Amino acid sequence: MAQITALQHWGPFKIDALGIITLLGAEQVSVAFGRLVNNRYSNALPTVGAYVFPANTYTTPVPGFHVYNVDDKMSTVDVPGWFSRWLLSRNVKTNATKFEFKYKPPGSRSALALAVGGSISTALGVLAHAPTIILAVLIRDWWGLANAICMALSTLSRFALVQQNKRALETNANESEGWSDGTVPKRSFWLLPTGNAVRITAPKGLLVNCLLTNPKTRGPLQLLVRTLGWAAFGGFAVTLGMSTLFIQILTVVIVLACTCFAVWGVGDDTKSVGTRIEVVQEEHAEDSDRRAEAYFRLDLSPEDEDFMIHQSLMPMKAARNWWEPYDYCKAKGSFEEWTRVLNNYAR
Repeated sequence: MAQITALQHWGPFKIDALGIITLLGAEQVSVAFGRLVNNRYSNALPTVGAYVFPANTYTTPVPGFHVYNVDDKMSTVDVPGWFSRWLLSRNVKTNATKFEFKYKPPGSRSALALAVGGSISTALGVLAHAPTIILAVLIRDWWGLANAICMALSTLSRFALVQQNKRALETNANESEGWSDGTVPKRSFWLLPTGNAVRITAPKGLLVNCLLTNPKTRGPLQLLVRTLGWAAFGGFAVTLGMSTLFIQILTVVIVLACTCFAVWGVGDDTKSVGTRIEVVQEEHAEDSDRRAEAYFRLDLSPEDEDFMIHQSLMPMKAARNWWEPYDYCKAKGSFEEWTRVLNNYAR
């Protein structure tokens, strides 16, 4: 016991643990949890940048998106924070990726699967928080104990806030499925800030009320949880600097390891969001990344093409050097000769 308590006075050097834990990786953590994916492991793990959750910055929209609803002839640049982060986190191919969203039947996930997933996540959370609490007590580092408690409260508040957003999204999905036209499939074309373009097919209810609408989570409960999160983060920031070097190093190691676990998406369910939204991702061949071919896969009617021209996605009809190769490849049903045909018309 004497050897363990000696760690209270061990300090051959100093580290800026506060800067590492509070500032580094905040944006990556915001993406990891803000996209609202189901994860079997990281829900209860401590991470860096804990302030983004009480500050609610993990729900702010990411600028740079352009969305074109081909069927309803509408466009927007407003994409909710959760879905913008979800899209940016996916591995997509330029112009060659399609997502199909569907309503998942209520109760499709069994109670046993939910219980097992929750138990694993909780167990990992306990294992991640326990070392700092136990060792702080053993070496009699009471500042370290306070730091560990604040870290656990911060994790708890993050879990509660993310779950509130997931439940709000599921409520939106339930409401939209009951619309008279809520299950009518709609085609849409999305330009991402990265320059990639993806095609998304989804029922109108999911497209309008989920993919293009931020979940509403306002209320006294959310305010209370966010207040707890700010208090826990403030206490964590103060007590970490007052803790012994051993506890600081241990905290940094645990938090960074758990952050990597969450940011790398270990345990993510890539085929669903919440309990009511199912996702299927389709990829075409590596050489099928031409924008013209992406338009062809949308199965555009003449009216749809007029809409795309009006949105400056397709050239004007007067640009015969583009439209004649496009119509030729479209009639043939293949764009393998696109480059050759386009070059021939350009001469």
